[in-house]
Amino acid sequence: MNIQLIHFPMKYGCNTPGADEASEALNSSQWCDHHQIKTHSIPITQVSDSTLPNDNTIMNAAKLHHDVVLSILQKGDFPLSFGGDHTCGIGGSWAAMQAYPEDVTILWLDAHADTHTQHTSPSKHIHGMPCAILQGCCDEPLKIDCSPLLTKHMVYVGLNSYEEAEINHIHNQGIAHLNATMIQSIGIKETLNWIRSHIKTKALYVSFDLDVLHPDVFYSVNVNMDQAYTTGLGLQLDEVKAILTMLISEYQCVGMDVVEYNPRLDTNNQDFNQMIALLDHIVHLVKEKTHES
Repeated sequence: MNIQLIHFPMKYGCNTPGADEASEALNSSQWCDHHQIKTHSIPITQVSDSTLPNDNTIMNAAKLHHDVVLSILQKGDFPLSFGGDHTCGIGGSWAAMQAYPEDVTILWLDAHADTHTQHTSPSKHIHGMPCAILQGCCDEPLKIDCSPLLTKHMVYVGLNSYEEAEINHIHNQGIAHLNATMIQSIGIKETLNWIRSHIKTKALYVSFDLDVLHPDVFYSVNVNMDQAYTTGLGLQLDEVKAILTMLISEYQCVGMDVVEYNPRLDTNNQDFNQMIALLDHIVHLVKEKTHES
């Protein structure tokens, strides 16, 4: 299967410098050339705010991102979106929801639930709101023009940092979730079985935030810039690779985001090299995969 990479160089979802520089780091490595991958770049243009800092800027970029991802899906190619902060998760998931109406699971592989609204978020940072936006829980302008994501088609894997309002929403809506502590308690085999039991749609879209990894394994993510929303917990590299392998190999995984790498925190490119290895792994799995399984 052909892969097309979409750069989403956004920092305004968390107002943290560095996330927008991830694309430059990837381009400088000539990774896309090595894999002969066609690339796109979403322009980030600041416009006036409506109710929250940078809300119109983010939603304008999300709509442009949505349009690119949807066109790639319609061609039968695999959109691999590279952030930037996790507002990248709005456009790609939105496009998958339109391409597969009420028949796509959004799997959020992340330390954070990202299900705050304008009214519950303590930080007012929009990278903590994508799942609420997709579920239609936010006010204008944080709205998408398609049917909201059904909560039965949302699956969280790897959670370890969230506020009371978020976990209450997850419990009240019956959203499937498996936190990092439970994953390490039951082991990777049972984790994969748990995930299998909660994917019941034709299509699957994965939004992968690198902060789901333990900070001793992968430190260069936005939350570690100020340590405000991190617990010091997380998954191991082999656990994440096993999860990604299963999702891409066994399901009609139609697209993926990889987000929140911050090169300003990277020492000697150690985390960049690990991220490249993960991207190589994803590309290898996708290229040998058909959508007939």
